[in-house]
Amino acid sequence: RLPTPSRIGHSGGMIRYAIASLFLLLWANSAFAQMPTPPERKAEPTHRDIAYAPPMPATGKGHLLDLYLPEKTAGKLPLVIWTSGSAFLSDAGKEGARYMAPELLSAGFAVAGVSVRSSAQVKFPGNLHDIKAAVRFLRANAATYGIDPDRIAIMGDSSGGWTAAMAALTGDAPAMEGKIGTTGVASAVQAAVA
Repeated sequence: RLPTPSRIGHSGGMIRYAIASLFLLLWANSAFAQMPTPPERKAEPTHRDIAYAPPMPATGKGHLLDLYLPEKTAGKLPLVIWTSGSAFLSDAGKEGARYMAPELLSAGFAVAGVSVRSSAQVKFPGNLHDIKAAVRFLRANAATYGIDPDRIAIMGDSSGGWTAAMAALTGDAPAMEGKIGTTGVASAVQAAVA
């Protein structure tokens, strides 16, 4: 029976309690360290570093996307756009799509990993303008890539989740469109997960 804090006096009880706690933590850590980890699945893009808008700044990656397409397709593909979070500190949001793509590709979806500019490169609502520009670009070029322009979903995590949610909520708000990249095409999405 381990001593409880109420039973620990000024004698060796505190030391025994600390040693028992340390032993328990070390045992638990070694037990979890021996558990096998699942293999990491990731996909390689079919089309890499597609510019959906001119680079801003010139050396930035914030206006690039990677497109993943299933090997076998029949008809137009529904599209899932992914953007990773970074607390708006990075312009590499497209990189996380490689981990989402394997499951989505096997289910018959096309996947676009989209990068938006960081908060050091643009102020609000610039990040939102970027993701909406990517949606417009993909919709305008749907025939080129075999994408169904009427079945576009968007998802992300952390700041990417915020970006996805804002894109979904402002699909019919002309004041939030921005003038970046392809214009005159709808930026509305049919589904969002944030």
